[in-house]
Amino acid sequence: MRVDVAIIGGGAIGAATAYFLRSHPRACRVAVIERDTSYQLASTPRASGGVRRLFSLPENIALSNYSIPFFERFDSEMTVGGEPAAINFRKGGYLFIVPPTAVRVLERNFEMQKANGVHVEWLERKDLKAKFPSMNVDDLGAGVLSPDDGWLDPHGVLQGLRKKAKALGADFVNDEVVALEAERRRLRAIRLKSGETIQADAVINAAGAWAKEICAMAGWAVPIEPMRRYEHYFETGKRSSRCPTSRMCIGWHFARKEKAIPGAFQTSMSREGTISTSTTIISSRLSGLRWPLASPSSSEQKKRTRCRVFMIRTSSTPRRSSGPGRESSTIFISWPVFPGMA
Repeated sequence: MRVDVAIIGGGAIGAATAYFLRSHPRACRVAVIERDTSYQLASTPRASGGVRRLFSLPENIALSNYSIPFFERFDSEMTVGGEPAAINFRKGGYLFIVPPTAVRVLERNFEMQKANGVHVEWLERKDLKAKFPSMNVDDLGAGVLSPDDGWLDPHGVLQGLRKKAKALGADFVNDEVVALEAERRRLRAIRLKSGETIQADAVINAAGAWAKEICAMAGWAVPIEPMRRYEHYFETGKRSSRCPTSRMCIGWHFARKEKAIPGAFQTSMSREGTISTSTTIISSRLSGLRWPLASPSSSEQKKRTRCRVFMIRTSSTPRRSSGPGRESSTIFISWPVFPGMA
């Protein structure tokens, strides 16, 4: 096979690249190589689905200023054979909240976001309490709300892009890249596990967490390392006020999906690959964090909080769309937050 562009990796990034190349007025020949077309071990279906403009870098803001309106039109633009795509985009807003020590960083980011055309609202502590009555704001300094942001179904995005790219003429190859052939410092061909070879004028590495392995085939060392991230949810007995997807700079994040009431706690990985947690750990973690969105009135109420782990093994089957007529679960994502919250 010979193509103009070969894309290694058929997740959301690879499928999106194929879609935009094929929908361009000067469309080129495109092949997307994906070794796991079931996407059981792919990153895309495991994503939390949050989309936001609340970044500190102009480049990231510009990407979101383009992509979020694109997701708003996604269902109709990805229509194939009269069947629209379904990504369940919800414009529920995105909220960053910080303690008093991080207010200046948040303010700098806020000014950067406004300068780049983002619709953002600055919320003092009293404003947060007025807007979100269930929130415990005692230890907060301020917040920034982007009401036009929200969340979507990552698996729906992947399938919509993949189907549309194929309908536009992109070839999706179910195979695994085992070597790259270079000539005069330029990649010329891709060797596959099946023994086939794909010749290409350009090669795009869209392998995500495995991009380092692909680069190594070309003799390039890149600082890319996969990082484990766990998703959980739990519900409290008391219904909270409606809140947007929220993030705090001490290292937790939650996405409110419809009715459930979310919470935050850390987990650890055992040698067997299962997540270790308990009600005691959760209760003390909530107490230590003074978690703003549960506002428990007593330690006894914290003990009564019901919790269950959403993904207990790294090899769990990826979450799928909740489907029409069903309520989504609240998803909690524990991840490190870096200085500047870029």
